[in-house]
Amino acid sequence: SVIYRNPLGAAPGLGIAAGTKYIYILPGVPHEMKAIFEHSVGDEIAQRCREACSMTRVITTFGLTESEIVAGLADGLSRSGLKVGYLPGPDGVRLRLTASGSNRDLLEKQLEEATSMIAEILGDRIVSLDGEPVHVVLGRMLIESKTTIAVAESCTGGLIGHLLTEIAGISESLDRDIVAYSNRTKTDVLGVDGSLIETKGAVSEEVAAAMAQGVKQKARTDIGLSTTGIAGPGGGTAAKPVGTVYIGIALGDLVRVEHNLFRGERSTVKVKTAFTALDLVRRLLTKR
Repeated sequence: SVIYRNPLGAAPGLGIAAGTKYIYILPGVPHEMKAIFEHSVGDEIAQRCREACSMTRVITTFGLTESEIVAGLADGLSRSGLKVGYLPGPDGVRLRLTASGSNRDLLEKQLEEATSMIAEILGDRIVSLDGEPVHVVLGRMLIESKTTIAVAESCTGGLIGHLLTEIAGISESLDRDIVAYSNRTKTDVLGVDGSLIETKGAVSEEVAAAMAQGVKQKARTDIGLSTTGIAGPGGGTAAKPVGTVYIGIALGDLVRVEHNLFRGERSTVKVKTAFTALDLVRRLLTKR
């Protein structure tokens, strides 16, 4: 076998010829495997695949189900000659397009034509043409446009702030993330009118709007974003069942609230809410 040095650990990588095939065996530790691949194996595979190869592009979407995407793209993708994989998750549905053959220029053309077709049909539901998740794309948009944001979270409990702070340099845009879980915090910290909570309920369109406006005013940012909802398993009613979530955004003079009903366990509702809130901001910024 051929041994590939591991710059980050003790276990090396191995390459073994098996007839017309070549088998690579790499360590299971993700960052070690990646380091060996980038240091040596990737270039070697590219060299071996010059005559017969496959090229892949991953497109991230959000706000559409897998079945909705399939229905919208079925005709176009069936004519593209590409292999298509659908990878759904709480952070959206990823489309994996794979072109195989011997002509790299032709494969690139196939992928570009299919990507253009998908972009035209799905519009702003496309998050990234490079497989990036919503929070990464939004974080970069905020930083590059020098747009500031403040967040007030109830049912998501800080998850939106966690996702945004995964992005290097986000301190240029993210001013604060307030976990306003109790009604007292909503009134004392965000300035939400207590009578509004009493009459409309903490989980309501009106309170979500007031939270977004309150955190925006307190932080003096361009955007105020809020979440309030019932993550479960208890707390639901006939009028507001478990999974009921309101997402508020204050952007300039615009105040908008989206009502959602998410299915799943408590953690799933929280994750879906966080990504939906981030995508709402992304789509509004895209239209500016």
